[in-house]
Amino acid sequence: MTEQIKTYDATAKQKSADKVSRIPVKVVPGEVLKKPDWIRVRAGSPNTRFYEIKDILRSNKLVTVCEEASCPNIGECFGKGTATFAVAMTAPITSLFAMIG
Repeated sequence: MTEQIKTYDATAKQKSADKVSRIPVKVVPGEVLKKPDWIRVRAGSPNTRFYEIKDILRSNKLVTVCEEASCPNIGECFGKGTATFAVAMTAPITSLFAMIG
C-alpha cells in the first residue's frame, strides 16, 4: 500500500490528518472520547443577549476572535453583551487619525 503525498496549500485550512501529514513523526489516530454531559455548556439561552449579539455580528459581516478560536466560553461573553475583535489595518495609523480628525 503506497501513501499519496498531497501538495501543501498554505491558503487552505488544514483539518485532521492533513494537519499532521507533513510532520516527520507518524501520528496514529486514537479513540475519540465523548465529553460527559455535565461538562457541556449551552452557548445561548433565552435570558441572555447571545443571539442578539450574534445577529448584530452577522448583519455587519463581522467575526470575533472567540468564534474563530471555537472558544468554549463564548456564551458567557456574548451573553453579557461583549465580543472581542482583532483589527487588521491596511492603511498607516497616521491616516486613520487623519480620518477621525
